Amino acid sequence: MAIQMAFLYFHQRAFLRGYLESRLGRSVKLALLLIKQGESKIDNAAIADVTELPIDAIHVLEKLPDDYLSDLEDYSEVLDVNSEMLSEWYDKVWVEGLRACVHRFFKERFDPLPSWATKKLDEADEKDLAYWLREGGRYKNLEALLLGCDMADQILMCEPPHWETKAFLKGIRRSLRLQILEKFAEVPFWLDEQMAEASYEELSELAIRLLDAKTLCDLFPGAEVPPQN
Repeated sequence: MAIQMAFLYFHQRAFLRGYLESRLGRSVKLALLLIKQGESKIDNAAIADVTELPIDAIHVLEKLPDDYLSDLEDYSEVLDVNSEMLSEWYDKVWVEGLRACVHRFFKERFDPLPSWATKKLDEADEKDLAYWLREGGRYKNLEALLLGCDMADQILMCEPPHWETKAFLKGIRRSLRLQILEKFAEVPFWLDEQMAEASYEELSELAIRLLDAKTLCDLFPGAEVPPQN
């Protein structure tokens, strides 16, 4: 049974209701078009498969008079979305709508979404989707919400060789560069070169030296510093 809407904000409930009604309307409209094919009438089981509606719903639609359909504007009103007949369809489409709602929320709060987050979202079950939608507003970054901690913590929980990944080292260099700019108002080319070639251990030592450094030369003792003009 689908998780109830009580935990959702009003705009999220409205989005999900709209999603369910829209999906039902499209499926009903397609089913009616296929049912009314005349001589080229398609088998009801095939229609159910294409529209993802239960076979009982196809039988109901098949019996609708043409004059009822001629004035129809909203196809989602033909069937009751909350009926027992559509319970399995409802549960399946509810999860689809929940996933779409979470995706929209993530785009608004954390855009752009990295590929790993999109993959995790696509594979998530209803429980995770509901949790992310309910609790997501409390998190400042996507890693903490989806992984339980930020990306740096994820890497540090791995074996030390993972600390040498290109993305992780790039993040450390970028962070150190911002701190150096804040403290010394410049990052000369020679210092960028030193950081670009530094290992994880060397960058960690640099972060410690930065706390007490009086000059840029203190950051890499022994480095060849070009003479200033």
